[in-house]
Amino acid sequence: REGIQSAKADLKQVTVLVERLLELARLDKFVRADEPIDLTALVEASVDRYQSLAKEKHVIIECASDQHVTVNGDVILLQQVLGNLITNAIKFSKPSGGRIHVHLTSKELSVEDTGVGIAAEALPHIFDRFYQVEQSRAMGGFGLGLALVKRIVDLHGWTISARSTLGEGSTFTVHFDV
Repeated sequence: REGIQSAKADLKQVTVLVERLLELARLDKFVRADEPIDLTALVEASVDRYQSLAKEKHVIIECASDQHVTVNGDVILLQQVLGNLITNAIKFSKPSGGRIHVHLTSKELSVEDTGVGIAAEALPHIFDRFYQVEQSRAMGGFGLGLALVKRIVDLHGWTISARSTLGEGSTFTVHFDV
């Protein structure tokens, strides 16, 4: 029974890895949709979607969005960006909990957390495929989430930046280079 449970867990992990690799491969040849998106509504819906997960980890998510922010892009891909950034902020919160602030203006989207932060020497590599800082290896994952985010942001012609202080938190900002 234990062997079967272990094999099921391993299979699930391999399945997630394969799905992530396929997502990246598709994005390398992807032609994105280019339609007007109400980003304000998308951001607010994404924040609502992850409130229960945040609550389980004693994390409070706050959202401040300018009204009527519209961008041209692919709604499915932008949902992926928001999901990855918000779930990472939750995942890397401190054991005691914390806060996440999602802020949207017509020029940028930022996700700021009060989590464990990222060491300065790791910051230049966080968007590389398969890169994981040592502390995140224990948290699971494959080092593909931020690589996906970067690729999607690039596909939209935007840029993404990260600031972080170890032990204090991180901020990821998508700049809409309009």
